[in-house]
Amino acid sequence: MAFGWFRRRQKLILIVMAFLMVSFLIGFQGFDAFIQKDPGKEEIGKTRHGKLVRNDLMAAKVEMDLLGEMAGILYRSDPLQIEELRAVAEQKEASNAFALLLVEARQSGVKVTDQDVADFFTSAGLKDDQYNAQIKQLMTRGATE
Repeated sequence: MAFGWFRRRQKLILIVMAFLMVSFLIGFQGFDAFIQKDPGKEEIGKTRHGKLVRNDLMAAKVEMDLLGEMAGILYRSDPLQIEELRAVAEQKEASNAFALLLVEARQSGVKVTDQDVADFFTSAGLKDDQYNAQIKQLMTRGATE
């Protein structure tokens, strides 16, 4: 009698067994990964130019850290300027302000080309061998060109 019930509901039983096997294999953390959103896309503020997400803030922090490291490269001749730039880059509010500037620039359609960057480094006195040496030095700290 019990076997008749199982025979009639074979497909349902196989589906339930497969679901249980997968759920025990994945566990609760696996289901949370499917359900939760990307934390980097979490909105942490709004401006008149759009929303500010966590990824914007993290990108701004990384760029401000890089700017602090590059201060010595760009302003070799003026130690006062080096210290001022490093002090600005180390402030928490600086990365917040820079993140807001990135959102505003994105909204207004500002694009920085490779030629703009090359012109900036040329005006700072970094050409060919000097540029390659400085980039190599930054790459040893984990930065990319």
